[in-house]
Amino acid sequence: MQELSYAIVTPYSMRKSRTGGIVARLISRTGLDIVAGRMFAPSAELVKRYAETIVTETESRHRATQQLIREYVRRNFTGKVNGKQFAIPSATTSRTRTATSLISSPRC
Repeated sequence: MQELSYAIVTPYSMRKSRTGGIVARLISRTGLDIVAGRMFAPSAELVKRYAETIVTETESRHRATQQLIREYVRRNFTGKVNGKQFAIPSATTSRTRTATSLISSPRC
């Protein structure tokens, strides 16, 4: 049975140039191989829809934590910093990018 994992590197981590360290820890601590990666700036609509799925817990203390995460996502995943579009230079394209997603699978 093949399993896949999904990881999101936040825009904050990308602005701080921490993506390499995050990917290295993902590989070294899990024994997974990265089989795909994608960088993109989600639309405001996608961020809104994703944020709506975060709060699922019924216990109040866990729900409060999820609500904080939801608000963080709403504020930070739109590709804007201080009201301006955030861009990361790329060798292959000049499109705006704010998040990296990685799909991993177990080593065989």
